[in-house]
Amino acid sequence: MTARATSLVLNLDGTDDIDALESLTLFDTDDSDAFSLNTRVGEPATPAAKLVFDFIDGCTSAKTYSGCRAV
Repeated sequence: MTARATSLVLNLDGTDDIDALESLTLFDTDDSDAFSLNTRVGEPATPAAKLVFDFIDGCTSAKTYSGCRAV
């Protein structure tokens, strides 16, 4: 059985100065254990106290990304 995430929540509530952040970017490394800047998932998001990156049919790749929203 494979677990699949439908969203990724980033909570920046403890960040000292959220205004110091220009943007947040999520990257897809596919099956690699190494971090890579090759595949950006969607567009960079505007920082907020809490961001939710949503995926269609589970978080399997950048192809299933459906958007980011501040909550």
